[in-house]
Amino acid sequence: MTEPKKAANPLTSGAGILGAIGGWALSHYAGASLWLPAISTGILLLIFTKSRFHPRYFGGAISVTGGHLVWFIAASAYLNNWTTVGPDIVLLTGASVWLWLRPGLAAAIGLGFVQLASLGINLIAILSVPVGSAPHRALTVHCVWRILAIICVVAGYLRMRREQAAAAVPPVLPVSPVSPPPLC
Repeated sequence: MTEPKKAANPLTSGAGILGAIGGWALSHYAGASLWLPAISTGILLLIFTKSRFHPRYFGGAISVTGGHLVWFIAASAYLNNWTTVGPDIVLLTGASVWLWLRPGLAAAIGLGFVQLASLGINLIAILSVPVGSAPHRALTVHCVWRILAIICVVAGYLRMRREQAAAAVPPVLPVSPVSPPPLC
C-alpha cells in the first residue's frame, strides 16, 4: 500500500524562498500602502477556497483584482477623488465579473488586457515620482498587484485548458478476454 504524499513546504523550493524574500522586501518598502490590498486579497482567497462561493478556474485572478479594487474604492472614498481611478474601477469590475460568469479565453484576455494596459500606465507614472516617496510606494504596490493578477489569469487559463483536455479524453475500458463461441 502506498502512503499519501505530504504537502511540500512552499519555503523548501527556490521559488518559495524568492517569493518570501520579495514579499518581505515589498512590505518593508511599501509599508501601509500594502496593507489594504494584501488583507483584502487574502480575505477573498479564503472565501473562495473555503466556501462554495468561488469562481471556477480564475479564483486567484479575481481575488487579486478584487483586493486591488477594494483599495481603489477605499482610497477614492477617503480622498473623494473618483475621476482618477473611476475608469479603472469600472473596467476591472466588469472584466472580473465577465471572467467569473463566463470563464474562458475571451474573458481571460479581457481582464489580462485591462491589467496589462493599466500596468503600462502605472510604469509610466512611477518614472515621474521620486523613489521612496508615498506615490512611488503606492505605484509599486499597484504594479505588483497587476503583475500578480496577470500571472493568476495565465495560471487559471492553463488549469482550465488542462482540466478540459482531461475531461475530453474518453476513459480506457478494460479489455476482457473473449471466450470462443461454443461448437455446438
